Amino acid sequence: MVNLPFSIGILSWKGYDSLLNSLISYENNGLSKLTNNKYICLPEYKKEGIEIAKRFCYEPILIRKNLGILGGLKALAEKMPEGPILLLENENPLTKCKYDDKHYFPINFMELKSKIVNLVTAHKFNKNSSIS
Repeated sequence: MVNLPFSIGILSWKGYDSLLNSLISYENNGLSKLTNNKYICLPEYKKEGIEIAKRFCYEPILIRKNLGILGGLKALAEKMPEGPILLLENENPLTKCKYDDKHYFPINFMELKSKIVNLVTAHKFNKNSSIS
């Protein structure tokens, strides 16, 4: 698969079962193969979270306390490289359906891949544009 110039960041607060399920779905559906820039922010981290991140080749970003969702996403984004980023939470597995009855909205991979390609293309255009 093509390695695109964007980064994936996942916020995971103690939800290691759902994180594992999401990472398995990213691996099986090809999302993890789209980039080498992959990070997992682990507030109030435990050894299990670090091991899961490393198992799937994501760089763990360790934070001692819980910053909340917005604070955690901000801390994650600040530690990621510049450029297009895809921010996710640990309970966002990829699936073929649009809605699941488990109180979260799974991500459709084909829609997501299309949006990533569009985002990367727009970022390249804006970065290389001499229009001010």
